[in-house]
Amino acid sequence: RDPERACWLWAVLLAERVEGKTPWTWLDEYAKQAKSPARLTGVKGLLAERQGRPGEAIDELSHSLALDPEQHALRQILFSALLGQGRIGEARAQADWFARKVEGGESVLRSYLAEMLTRLGDTPAALAQWEILSQGSPDVSYYAVEHAQALVRLNRADEAVKLLTERLARAPDTRIFETLVDIAALRADARAELDWST
Repeated sequence: RDPERACWLWAVLLAERVEGKTPWTWLDEYAKQAKSPARLTGVKGLLAERQGRPGEAIDELSHSLALDPEQHALRQILFSALLGQGRIGEARAQADWFARKVEGGESVLRSYLAEMLTRLGDTPAALAQWEILSQGSPDVSYYAVEHAQALVRLNRADEAVKLLTERLARAPDTRIFETLVDIAALRADARAELDWST
């Protein structure tokens, strides 16, 4: 295995998702093998972030990205760390980086941008991204749910319900049902809430 490849972070994120914890031993071993300054500072930044040292995490992650800007998942972690520290302008700069990439034709990065805009509270801009994702991947319920939630935040719940019920006609999905229940609850529509929850 090539320790200089940027996919190390995906191994960590997958392990966290599957095992429910950060693979500390694996990260330590990886850090011993990696020679690239971008990888080493990335590992240090991730470790600091996971261990609750946001200032150090931000410094190391920023350094890693300065050395290798194309580490998308690491940039998303930096964004979260900045946002968590109330450094909104710097977090927005990370979202802007993704926006430039998407505008330049790297549409595969659109989901990163949509998530960041959502977290920044820029609902109109996030809606535009979720709509493109939702229409382009109609079988991905996550995009449909995020698209609908953005509509609801903009007081367009009727459109959200229509979108989700159309998606349900294609393929039932628990997340869609749960979102429809949430929308019904927000609208104080007890009948619809009961219908969607059963």
